[in-house]
Amino acid sequence: MILFAGSCNKEYGTTNVKFVQASPDAPSLRVFNDGKEILSNINYNDVSDYINISRSNLAFQVKKGEEVVKRIGSADFATDAFNAVYLVDSFGAINRLLLSSSHNTPDAGKAQFRFLHLVPNLQPFKLFANGSVLFNDRSFTFANQGYADFISIDAGSYSFVAQTEENTITTDIALANSIMLEAGKTYTLYAKGFLNGSGIESLSLGVVEEK
Repeated sequence: MILFAGSCNKEYGTTNVKFVQASPDAPSLRVFNDGKEILSNINYNDVSDYINISRSNLAFQVKKGEEVVKRIGSADFATDAFNAVYLVDSFGAINRLLLSSSHNTPDAGKAQFRFLHLVPNLQPFKLFANGSVLFNDRSFTFANQGYADFISIDAGSYSFVAQTEENTITTDIALANSIMLEAGKTYTLYAKGFLNGSGIESLSLGVVEEK
């Protein structure tokens, strides 16, 4: 993945944007802003550095080769803020989730994280961490709906399980074992891949450490 410098415009101010490629079956992609390529060869699981972008033009184009597969625009990116664009869903229905990455410093002995359900073919589920329920109902969505809120948790090692329910039958699906959340750090965790996917597209947990 090649990172290019963003453009600046003092009149409008700038903002900072990073891209997270969470579309499991997407090919290598390119991202353009204001006619300039800012990311080249972004693949599934890639997380870019923050790119400083002029707020005079917050329109982005995601391309496969020369073909535009998704257009992204947001006037909500504040001046000098830090934002994340998640590329989500299967490639044939590729979409985006826009999130602010602003956060406070965790309390002593704590980590903090937010959690996203980004598995296109997995029904809503409860999320368990080390056997305790953290969220009762998380659904696959492109909307923020409060999912950008970071919660505090004791630092340590965690196993995460998604529990689905259908016709009173519950099914536990392991997302990850022994994920270390370190004191003083902030994370975005997200369920990724496909239910019953194989290889790189297998259902698992994505971890992004927020700066």
